[in-house]
Amino acid sequence: MIRRLAAVIDIGASAMRLVIAENGAGGTWKRIDSAVKPVSLGRDVFRSGRISRETGLRAIEILAGFRELLAGWDIPPEDTQVIATSAVREAKNQAAFTGRVFTHTALRIHVLDEIEANRLTCLAVQHAVRGIRSAMQESDSLIIEAGAGTTNISILCRKKIENSYSFHFGALRMGKYLDPDSGDYSHIEGDLGRMTDAKLNMNDPGGRFSRLKYFAAVGRPMRIAAEKAGTKIRENYALISRKNFLDFAAGLQNRSADECARELQITYYEAEGLVPSLLIYKYFLEKTRAAKVLVPNVSIREGVLLNFASGGAQSTGVGKKL
Repeated sequence: MIRRLAAVIDIGASAMRLVIAENGAGGTWKRIDSAVKPVSLGRDVFRSGRISRETGLRAIEILAGFRELLAGWDIPPEDTQVIATSAVREAKNQAAFTGRVFTHTALRIHVLDEIEANRLTCLAVQHAVRGIRSAMQESDSLIIEAGAGTTNISILCRKKIENSYSFHFGALRMGKYLDPDSGDYSHIEGDLGRMTDAKLNMNDPGGRFSRLKYFAAVGRPMRIAAEKAGTKIRENYALISRKNFLDFAAGLQNRSADECARELQITYYEAEGLVPSLLIYKYFLEKTRAAKVLVPNVSIREGVLLNFASGGAQSTGVGKKL
């Protein structure tokens, strides 16, 4: 097999993330390097509707640094996929921002819509948990990612996405009027109920949500929870019992970002959105009958790589040569 490298840059609401991967057997990819740089595009967009000049310049600076890293791996632009999610998608000056990025870095940004973001995340999760996929196929399953700006949920029935939802709340958006060091998140559960219950019919005892058996949670906050309260099963995923996760989330519910960083030995950036994210996952888990939380060690970036390897770029735009 000829060695080939590819890269994905994910422009999120709170950070930019780079994954470099090497092609493997069967159209898969093995992660060999990664980088993450905080930049709060969402803090601008969710408050003012626009990416500020200062934040835009910082974003371009980070992307230029990523280009230098990619050059060191000899990865050409046509093998670099750049995606953007909620913050860039909602920015009123999206076109100006993506144009400046291309001018300064030669990187062309593909702004994902909510449906495509859900599909790519599901693709990554299903690949990561392929060892137990047959069991998941026999039961209804939920895949959820509580990001900084958007919470995406997919309900799977026999491997196929039956319903897909995107909600305009996440760790950053839910906490935009809060001081992250206040530790006051008492409003979140009530807000979630008002924004979701009618749409999802989660209060119906016989409804689809109450029959969900598998609960797969994607994102760094859940990987932190798995490291502290769960068990690593394979390289690609871990499991947390329902009780252990609920206890872990409850134990942090009144902690400030500084306290979370200190007690869990994580960075302040990771701690800043940790509690709001965990409370979102907790809210949805309690609506299901799942006995365990499945935490895949993947993200939408792996979904982009898998999509690229399978030739899916032709229909989505993700992975097209630039």
